[in-house]
Amino acid sequence: MIDLPNNCRCSELVVYPKNWKTVAAKTNIRWTITYRFYDPAFRHQYPKGKQVQVKGMNGTTVLRDRRKQTQDLLDELTSILKVEGYNPIIANYVPSAGSSAENITELKSYTPFIDALQFALSKKRWTHKVKIDANSILKYTEAAARKLKYQHIPISLITSAHITEILEAVGQLNPRFSNYRYNKYLKCYTGLYKVFTVYNVVPGNLPKGIDKLVQTKMIRKTLTDAQRKTVSDFLYLNNRPFWKFVQIFFHSGGRETELMRLKGKDVDLKSQKYSCIILKGKAHVETERTIKNIALPFWEEHMQNCSNNDYVFSRNLLPGPTPIDASQIGRRWKRHVKDKLGITADFYSLKHMNATETGEESGDEDAAAQMGHTSTKMFKSTYDTKRKARQHERLKNINNKF
Repeated sequence: MIDLPNNCRCSELVVYPKNWKTVAAKTNIRWTITYRFYDPAFRHQYPKGKQVQVKGMNGTTVLRDRRKQTQDLLDELTSILKVEGYNPIIANYVPSAGSSAENITELKSYTPFIDALQFALSKKRWTHKVKIDANSILKYTEAAARKLKYQHIPISLITSAHITEILEAVGQLNPRFSNYRYNKYLKCYTGLYKVFTVYNVVPGNLPKGIDKLVQTKMIRKTLTDAQRKTVSDFLYLNNRPFWKFVQIFFHSGGRETELMRLKGKDVDLKSQKYSCIILKGKAHVETERTIKNIALPFWEEHMQNCSNNDYVFSRNLLPGPTPIDASQIGRRWKRHVKDKLGITADFYSLKHMNATETGEESGDEDAAAQMGHTSTKMFKSTYDTKRKARQHERLKNINNKF
Protein backbone atom coordinates (compact mmCIF):
# COMPACT_ATOMS: atom_id res chain seq x y z
CA MET A 1 0.00 0.00 0.00
CA ILE A 2 1.32 3.45 -0.95
CA ASP A 3 0.81 6.41 1.40
CA LEU A 4 -0.42 9.56 -0.36
CA PRO A 5 -1.11 13.17 0.68
CA ASN A 6 -4.20 14.05 2.72
CA ASN A 7 -4.37 10.66 4.52
CA CYS A 8 -5.14 8.88 1.23
CA ARG A 9 -3.58 5.61 0.08
CA CYS A 10 -3.47 3.49 -3.04
CA SER A 11 -2.49 -0.03 -3.95
CA GLU A 12 0.51 -0.81 -6.14
CA LEU A 13 0.06 0.20 -9.77
CA VAL A 14 -0.42 -3.04 -11.73
CA VAL A 15 0.07 -3.34 -15.50
CA TYR A 16 -1.84 -5.84 -17.64
CA PRO A 17 -0.47 -7.93 -19.18
CA LYS A 18 1.98 -8.95 -16.46
CA ASN A 19 4.67 -9.75 -19.00
CA TRP A 20 4.56 -6.26 -20.54
CA LYS A 21 8.31 -5.84 -20.07
CA THR A 22 9.16 -9.01 -22.00
CA VAL A 23 9.37 -9.73 -25.73
CA ALA A 24 6.47 -12.16 -25.34
CA ALA A 25 4.01 -9.33 -24.53
CA LYS A 26 1.25 -9.02 -27.13
CA THR A 27 0.12 -5.67 -28.56
CA ASN A 28 -3.07 -6.96 -30.17
CA ILE A 29 -4.84 -6.78 -26.77
CA ARG A 30 -5.72 -3.74 -24.64
CA TRP A 31 -3.14 -2.93 -21.99
CA THR A 32 -4.21 -1.29 -18.71
CA ILE A 33 -2.81 0.12 -15.50
CA THR A 34 -5.07 -0.51 -12.50
CA TYR A 35 -4.97 0.41 -8.83
CA ARG A 36 -7.32 1.00 -5.91
CA PHE A 37 -7.54 4.46 -4.37
CA TYR A 38 -8.56 4.88 -0.71
CA ASP A 39 -9.80 8.23 0.67
CA PRO A 40 -11.05 8.23 4.30
CA ALA A 41 -13.53 10.96 3.38
CA PHE A 42 -15.28 8.44 1.11
CA ARG A 43 -14.88 5.34 3.25
CA HIS A 44 -18.66 4.77 3.33
CA GLN A 45 -19.06 5.17 -0.43
CA TYR A 46 -15.95 3.17 -1.31
CA PRO A 47 -15.23 0.83 1.63
CA LYS A 48 -12.91 -1.27 -0.56
CA GLY A 49 -11.45 1.74 -2.33
CA LYS A 50 -12.23 3.02 -5.81
CA GLN A 51 -10.77 0.91 -8.60
CA VAL A 52 -9.07 3.06 -11.23
CA GLN A 53 -8.10 1.91 -14.70
CA VAL A 54 -5.85 3.76 -17.16
CA LYS A 55 -5.61 2.80 -20.86
CA GLY A 56 -3.57 5.60 -22.43
CA MET A 57 -0.89 3.43 -24.00
CA ASN A 58 -2.94 1.57 -26.62
CA GLY A 59 -2.47 4.01 -29.48
CA THR A 60 0.39 1.99 -30.94
CA THR A 61 1.00 -1.68 -31.74
CA VAL A 62 4.78 -1.30 -31.74
CA LEU A 63 5.94 -3.17 -28.64
CA ARG A 64 8.87 -0.87 -27.89
CA ASP A 65 6.67 2.26 -28.15
CA ARG A 66 3.87 0.74 -26.06
CA ARG A 67 6.34 -0.21 -23.31
CA LYS A 68 7.72 3.34 -23.27
CA GLN A 69 4.23 4.87 -23.14
CA THR A 70 3.31 2.49 -20.32
CA GLN A 71 6.40 3.43 -18.32
CA ASP A 72 5.73 7.13 -18.94
CA LEU A 73 2.17 6.68 -17.67
CA LEU A 74 3.42 4.86 -14.56
CA ASP A 75 5.86 7.69 -13.82
CA GLU A 76 3.19 10.34 -14.40
CA LEU A 77 0.62 8.55 -12.23
CA THR A 78 3.15 8.14 -9.42
CA SER A 79 3.97 11.84 -9.56
CA ILE A 80 0.41 13.19 -9.65
CA LEU A 81 -0.70 10.82 -6.90
CA LYS A 82 2.25 11.16 -4.50
CA VAL A 83 3.39 14.73 -5.19
CA GLU A 84 0.51 16.70 -6.65
CA GLY A 85 -2.30 15.18 -4.56
CA TYR A 86 -4.49 14.00 -7.44
CA ASN A 87 -7.71 12.39 -6.20
CA PRO A 88 -9.38 10.15 -8.83
CA ILE A 89 -12.61 9.98 -6.82
CA ILE A 90 -13.28 13.69 -7.33
CA ALA A 91 -11.15 13.83 -10.52
CA ASN A 92 -9.24 16.84 -9.24
CA TYR A 93 -6.08 17.90 -7.43
CA VAL A 94 -6.33 18.50 -3.68
CA PRO A 95 -3.70 20.74 -1.99
CA SER A 96 -1.57 18.69 0.39
CA ALA A 97 -1.78 18.93 4.18
CA GLY A 98 -0.03 21.88 5.71
CA SER A 99 -1.30 24.51 3.29
CA SER A 100 -2.59 27.48 5.21
CA ALA A 101 -5.29 30.03 4.54
CA GLU A 102 -2.58 32.69 4.40
CA ASN A 103 -1.13 30.98 1.31
CA ILE A 104 -4.49 30.54 -0.41
CA THR A 105 -5.06 33.46 -2.74
CA GLU A 106 -8.23 32.11 -4.33
CA LEU A 107 -10.87 29.77 -2.94
CA LYS A 108 -11.51 26.73 -5.12
CA SER A 109 -14.07 23.94 -4.97
CA TYR A 110 -11.25 21.53 -4.10
CA THR A 111 -9.79 23.65 -1.26
CA PRO A 112 -9.61 21.40 1.84
CA PHE A 113 -12.35 21.96 4.41
CA ILE A 114 -10.25 23.41 7.26
CA ASP A 115 -8.19 25.62 4.95
CA ALA A 116 -11.41 26.89 3.40
CA LEU A 117 -12.81 27.79 6.83
CA GLN A 118 -9.64 29.71 7.70
CA PHE A 119 -9.73 31.50 4.37
CA ALA A 120 -13.38 32.47 4.90
CA LEU A 121 -12.58 33.80 8.37
CA SER A 122 -9.84 36.00 6.91
CA LYS A 123 -12.49 37.58 4.67
CA LYS A 124 -15.06 38.28 7.40
CA ARG A 125 -15.30 41.80 8.81
CA TRP A 126 -16.20 40.64 12.28
CA THR A 127 -15.20 42.51 15.42
CA HIS A 128 -11.99 41.55 17.18
CA LYS A 129 -13.92 39.82 19.97
CA VAL A 130 -16.03 37.78 17.52
CA LYS A 131 -12.91 36.77 15.57
CA ILE A 132 -11.23 35.56 18.76
CA ASP A 133 -14.24 33.34 19.44
CA ALA A 134 -14.28 32.17 15.81
CA ASN A 135 -10.60 31.20 16.02
CA SER A 136 -11.39 29.11 19.08
CA ILE A 137 -14.29 27.47 17.23
CA LEU A 138 -12.07 26.63 14.26
CA LYS A 139 -9.39 25.21 16.55
CA TYR A 140 -11.80 22.66 18.01
CA THR A 141 -13.41 22.13 14.60
CA GLU A 142 -10.03 21.17 13.15
CA ALA A 143 -9.32 18.79 16.04
CA ALA A 144 -12.69 17.10 15.47
CA ALA A 145 -12.19 17.00 11.69
CA ARG A 146 -8.76 15.39 12.12
CA LYS A 147 -10.24 12.80 14.44
CA LEU A 148 -12.79 11.94 11.73
CA LYS A 149 -10.19 12.38 8.93
CA TYR A 150 -12.40 15.02 7.30
CA GLN A 151 -9.92 17.92 7.33
CA HIS A 152 -8.82 17.42 3.73
CA ILE A 153 -12.20 16.83 2.13
CA PRO A 154 -12.73 19.46 -0.59
CA ILE A 155 -15.13 22.13 0.64
CA SER A 156 -17.49 21.42 -2.26
CA LEU A 157 -17.97 17.84 -1.04
CA ILE A 158 -18.72 18.64 2.59
CA THR A 159 -22.30 17.71 3.47
CA SER A 160 -24.62 18.47 6.36
CA ALA A 161 -23.81 14.99 7.66
CA HIS A 162 -20.10 15.89 7.84
CA ILE A 163 -20.85 19.09 9.78
CA THR A 164 -23.17 17.24 12.18
CA GLU A 165 -20.56 14.54 12.83
CA ILE A 166 -17.91 17.22 13.45
CA LEU A 167 -20.13 18.93 16.01
CA GLU A 168 -20.72 15.60 17.74
CA ALA A 169 -16.96 14.98 17.77
CA VAL A 170 -16.33 18.42 19.30
CA GLY A 171 -18.73 17.45 22.08
CA GLN A 172 -16.71 14.27 22.69
CA LEU A 173 -13.45 16.24 22.80
CA ASN A 174 -14.86 18.88 25.16
CA PRO A 175 -17.10 17.62 28.02
CA ARG A 176 -18.21 21.22 28.69
CA PHE A 177 -19.61 21.58 25.17
CA SER A 178 -23.14 22.84 25.84
CA ASN A 179 -26.20 23.32 23.65
CA TYR A 180 -25.45 27.05 23.74
CA ARG A 181 -21.94 26.44 22.41
CA TYR A 182 -23.25 24.00 19.78
CA ASN A 183 -25.52 26.77 18.47
CA LYS A 184 -22.62 29.25 18.53
CA TYR A 185 -20.62 26.88 16.30
CA LEU A 186 -23.54 26.63 13.87
CA LYS A 187 -23.84 30.42 13.77
CA CYS A 188 -20.12 30.74 13.05
CA TYR A 189 -20.25 28.12 10.29
CA THR A 190 -23.26 29.86 8.75
CA GLY A 191 -21.34 33.14 8.62
CA LEU A 192 -18.30 31.48 7.02
CA TYR A 193 -20.46 29.64 4.49
CA LYS A 194 -21.71 33.01 3.26
CA VAL A 195 -18.17 33.54 1.95
CA PHE A 196 -18.26 30.13 0.23
CA THR A 197 -21.53 30.99 -1.52
CA VAL A 198 -20.02 34.24 -2.81
CA TYR A 199 -17.12 32.27 -4.29
CA ASN A 200 -19.61 29.74 -5.66
CA VAL A 201 -17.72 26.72 -4.27
CA VAL A 202 -20.60 25.13 -2.33
CA PRO A 203 -24.17 24.23 -3.33
CA GLY A 204 -25.68 26.37 -0.55
CA ASN A 205 -25.38 27.48 3.06
CA LEU A 206 -25.47 23.97 4.56
CA PRO A 207 -25.29 24.90 8.29
CA LYS A 208 -28.60 26.77 7.96
CA GLY A 209 -30.32 23.45 7.39
CA ILE A 210 -29.03 21.92 10.64
CA ASP A 211 -31.40 22.27 13.59
CA LYS A 212 -30.22 24.23 16.59
CA LEU A 213 -30.35 22.60 20.01
CA VAL A 214 -32.69 23.74 22.75
CA GLN A 215 -30.95 26.07 25.20
CA THR A 216 -31.79 26.47 28.86
CA LYS A 217 -32.01 30.16 29.70
CA MET A 218 -30.64 30.59 33.20
CA ILE A 219 -31.59 33.39 35.58
CA ARG A 220 -28.82 36.01 35.62
CA LYS A 221 -26.96 36.07 38.94
CA THR A 222 -26.49 39.60 40.28
CA LEU A 223 -24.90 41.08 43.37
CA THR A 224 -26.91 41.55 46.53
CA ASP A 225 -26.85 44.96 48.22
CA ALA A 226 -24.41 43.60 50.81
CA GLN A 227 -22.14 42.18 48.08
CA ARG A 228 -22.16 45.50 46.23
CA LYS A 229 -20.85 47.26 49.33
CA THR A 230 -18.28 44.52 49.93
CA VAL A 231 -16.96 44.76 46.36
CA SER A 232 -16.89 48.56 46.37
CA ASP A 233 -15.08 48.77 49.74
CA PHE A 234 -12.56 46.07 48.80
CA LEU A 235 -11.67 47.55 45.40
CA TYR A 236 -11.49 51.09 46.81
CA LEU A 237 -8.83 49.99 49.28
CA ASN A 238 -6.95 47.50 47.11
CA ASN A 239 -7.32 48.52 43.48
CA ARG A 240 -8.44 52.14 43.06
CA PRO A 241 -8.24 52.28 39.20
CA PHE A 242 -10.43 49.18 38.90
CA TRP A 243 -12.83 50.55 41.52
CA LYS A 244 -13.23 53.74 39.49
CA PHE A 245 -13.75 51.77 36.27
CA VAL A 246 -16.44 49.66 37.97
CA GLN A 247 -18.26 52.84 39.06
CA ILE A 248 -18.09 54.33 35.55
CA PHE A 249 -19.09 51.11 33.82
CA PHE A 250 -22.00 50.48 36.17
CA HIS A 251 -23.61 53.83 35.37
CA SER A 252 -22.58 54.03 31.69
CA GLY A 253 -25.06 51.65 30.06
CA GLY A 254 -22.23 50.58 27.72
CA ARG A 255 -20.21 47.44 27.09
CA GLU A 256 -16.60 46.86 28.08
CA THR A 257 -15.57 46.79 24.41
CA GLU A 258 -17.11 50.23 23.81
CA LEU A 259 -15.40 51.80 26.81
CA MET A 260 -12.05 50.29 25.79
CA ARG A 261 -12.30 52.03 22.39
CA LEU A 262 -13.25 55.38 23.94
CA LYS A 263 -10.86 58.31 23.42
CA GLY A 264 -10.66 61.63 25.22
CA LYS A 265 -12.24 63.47 22.29
CA ASP A 266 -15.32 61.23 22.58
CA VAL A 267 -16.16 62.48 26.07
CA ASP A 268 -18.02 65.76 26.61
CA LEU A 269 -18.15 66.41 30.35
CA LYS A 270 -19.89 69.76 29.91
CA SER A 271 -22.85 68.16 28.13
CA GLN A 272 -22.50 64.99 30.21
CA LYS A 273 -22.33 62.72 27.16
CA TYR A 274 -19.90 60.34 25.54
CA SER A 275 -19.99 59.04 21.96
CA CYS A 276 -19.23 55.46 20.97
CA ILE A 277 -19.58 53.12 18.01
CA ILE A 278 -21.81 50.11 18.60
CA LEU A 279 -20.28 47.21 16.66
CA LYS A 280 -23.16 44.81 17.20
CA GLY A 281 -25.32 43.49 14.39
CA LYS A 282 -24.95 44.14 10.67
CA ALA A 283 -24.57 47.92 10.99
CA HIS A 284 -22.02 49.87 13.04
CA VAL A 285 -23.85 52.78 14.62
CA GLU A 286 -22.48 55.82 16.42
CA THR A 287 -24.52 56.71 19.47
CA GLU A 288 -24.39 59.10 22.39
CA ARG A 289 -24.82 57.95 25.96
CA THR A 290 -25.64 60.05 28.99
CA ILE A 291 -23.20 60.53 31.85
CA LYS A 292 -25.42 60.47 34.93
CA ASN A 293 -25.02 63.09 37.65
CA ILE A 294 -24.08 60.40 40.13
CA ALA A 295 -21.26 59.20 37.84
CA LEU A 296 -19.99 62.65 36.76
CA PRO A 297 -17.44 63.01 39.65
CA PHE A 298 -15.81 59.70 38.62
CA TRP A 299 -15.53 60.85 35.00
CA GLU A 300 -14.21 64.29 35.96
CA GLU A 301 -11.47 62.84 38.14
CA HIS A 302 -10.54 60.26 35.54
CA MET A 303 -10.41 62.67 32.60
CA GLN A 304 -8.03 65.16 34.26
CA ASN A 305 -4.97 63.55 32.65
CA CYS A 306 -6.61 62.39 29.41
CA SER A 307 -5.78 64.18 26.14
CA ASN A 308 -8.05 64.12 23.10
CA ASN A 309 -6.17 61.28 21.40
CA ASP A 310 -5.57 59.22 24.55
CA TYR A 311 -7.61 56.12 25.19
CA VAL A 312 -9.75 56.82 28.25
CA PHE A 313 -8.89 53.37 29.62
CA SER A 314 -5.39 52.24 28.71
CA ARG A 315 -2.81 50.30 30.73
CA ASN A 316 -3.75 49.89 34.39
CA LEU A 317 -7.16 51.35 33.37
CA LEU A 318 -5.65 54.84 33.29
CA PRO A 319 -5.68 57.24 30.29
CA GLY A 320 -2.91 56.53 27.80
CA PRO A 321 -1.92 56.08 24.14
CA THR A 322 -2.22 52.29 24.03
CA PRO A 323 -5.51 50.40 23.61
CA ILE A 324 -6.10 47.33 25.76
CA ASP A 325 -8.27 44.28 25.20
CA ALA A 326 -11.70 44.32 26.82
CA SER A 327 -11.22 40.71 27.94
CA GLN A 328 -8.88 42.05 30.65
CA ILE A 329 -11.90 43.34 32.55
CA GLY A 330 -13.44 39.91 33.01
CA ARG A 331 -10.07 38.52 34.13
CA ARG A 332 -9.62 41.34 36.65
CA TRP A 333 -13.10 40.74 38.02
CA LYS A 334 -12.38 37.02 38.43
CA ARG A 335 -9.04 37.63 40.12
CA HIS A 336 -10.08 40.43 42.48
CA VAL A 337 -13.78 39.73 43.10
CA LYS A 338 -14.69 36.13 42.35
CA ASP A 339 -11.51 34.50 43.65
CA LYS A 340 -10.79 36.81 46.59
CA LEU A 341 -14.34 37.53 47.74
CA GLY A 342 -16.07 34.31 46.71
CA ILE A 343 -18.71 36.14 44.65
CA THR A 344 -20.19 34.17 41.74
CA ALA A 345 -21.90 36.94 39.75
CA ASP A 346 -19.94 37.91 36.63
CA PHE A 347 -18.82 41.43 35.72
CA TYR A 348 -21.43 41.95 33.00
CA SER A 349 -24.18 41.48 35.58
CA LEU A 350 -23.42 45.07 36.65
CA LYS A 351 -24.97 46.26 33.41
CA HIS A 352 -28.10 44.20 34.10
CA MET A 353 -28.32 45.66 37.61
CA ASN A 354 -28.06 49.25 36.45
CA ALA A 355 -30.54 48.68 33.61
CA THR A 356 -33.04 47.13 36.03
CA GLU A 357 -32.77 50.02 38.47
CA THR A 358 -32.93 52.61 35.68
CA GLY A 359 -36.09 50.95 34.37
CA GLU A 360 -37.68 50.90 37.84
CA GLU A 361 -36.94 54.59 38.39
CA SER A 362 -37.36 56.07 34.91
CA GLY A 363 -39.20 53.52 32.78
CA ASP A 364 -38.43 50.93 30.12
CA GLU A 365 -37.73 53.41 27.31
CA ASP A 366 -35.13 55.35 29.28
CA ALA A 367 -33.41 52.13 30.37
CA ALA A 368 -33.25 50.91 26.77
CA ALA A 369 -32.01 54.31 25.54
CA GLN A 370 -29.22 54.36 28.14
CA MET A 371 -27.95 51.05 26.70
CA GLY A 372 -28.19 52.29 23.12
CA HIS A 373 -31.09 49.99 22.19
CA THR A 374 -33.66 51.15 19.62
CA SER A 375 -36.54 49.32 21.34
CA THR A 376 -37.41 48.04 24.79
CA LYS A 377 -37.61 44.40 23.68
CA MET A 378 -34.09 43.41 24.76
CA PHE A 379 -34.36 45.32 28.03
CA LYS A 380 -37.63 43.59 28.93
CA SER A 381 -36.52 40.09 27.94
CA THR A 382 -32.88 40.09 29.07
CA TYR A 383 -31.65 43.03 31.13
CA ASP A 384 -34.53 43.69 33.52
CA THR A 385 -33.66 41.04 36.08
CA LYS A 386 -36.45 41.99 38.51
CA ARG A 387 -39.28 42.20 35.98
CA LYS A 388 -40.65 38.76 36.83
CA ALA A 389 -40.37 39.46 40.55
CA ARG A 390 -42.34 42.71 40.21
CA GLN A 391 -44.97 40.92 38.15
CA HIS A 392 -45.11 38.17 40.78
CA GLU A 393 -45.80 40.72 43.52
CA ARG A 394 -48.53 42.40 41.48
CA LEU A 395 -50.20 39.07 40.78
CA LYS A 396 -50.07 38.09 44.45
CA ASN A 397 -51.90 41.26 45.43
CA ILE A 398 -54.78 41.00 42.97
CA ASN A 399 -57.77 40.90 45.32
CA ASN A 400 -60.56 39.54 43.15
CA LYS A 401 -63.17 37.50 45.03
CA PHE A 402 -65.14 34.59 43.63
